[in-house]
Amino acid sequence: MTRLIGLLLLVMMIILPVSAQDEPIIAVETPPTSADVALERISLQLDGNAYNPVRPLFITNAGDGTDRLFLVLQGGRIFVMQNGEYILSEFLDLTDLVSAEANSQQYSERGLLGLAFHPDYAENGY
Repeated sequence: MTRLIGLLLLVMMIILPVSAQDEPIIAVETPPTSADVALERISLQLDGNAYNPVRPLFITNAGDGTDRLFLVLQGGRIFVMQNGEYILSEFLDLTDLVSAEANSQQYSERGLLGLAFHPDYAENGY
């Protein structure tokens, strides 16, 4: 019986302060979701006679205003595309630094899997 009285007092100590509040609790406004953000659609088509990339995984831009796209290959090579065409030279070749398994014809989760540019890449080149 004393346990029941103690439990009842504990519940009342929790409920009474909450019910004695003067102002109602204000709901937090939810931030916009990705559905609220307008995305620009791009179309990309590779020429059948152009270089055929092996296991392309990622494509991004540097945000430097040059409208270049950087195509990342799993084997460690990064190519530059502008106006939907390859520029003849590679942007970066990291094949010596990635796993040899990533350069084989077997599929794996190893290799160069992404690319990110510094937010001030247009100014600092990093």
